[in-house]
Amino acid sequence: MSSLAALRSTATRRLFVVPTTASSTVRNTQRRHFALGEHSGPAPEWTGVDKIVRSYFPHDYQRTFNFVIDFSLLCVFFVCGVLFLL
Repeated sequence: MSSLAALRSTATRRLFVVPTTASSTVRNTQRRHFALGEHSGPAPEWTGVDKIVRSYFPHDYQRTFNFVIDFSLLCVFFVCGVLFLL
C-alpha cells in the first residue's frame, strides 16, 4: 500500500509543480514581434505590374479590398448581362 501512496503523491506533485526557469525561457524565446507596422527588414523593391499597383495601393489591405470590389462588380455585371439576355 505504501507504493500506491508514493505514486499518488508523485503524480500530484507533477500535476501542480511548474518549473519557473523553463517556462519563462520558453515564453521569451517563442515571443513574436509582429505588431502593426513592425517588420523585420527593408521594404522590397517592386518591379513590373506590382510597382504600378503598389504606387496606387501601397498597403496589402488596400489591394485586398480593391480585389474584392473589382471581383464583386465583375460578378454583378455578368449576372446583369445574363439576365438581360433572357
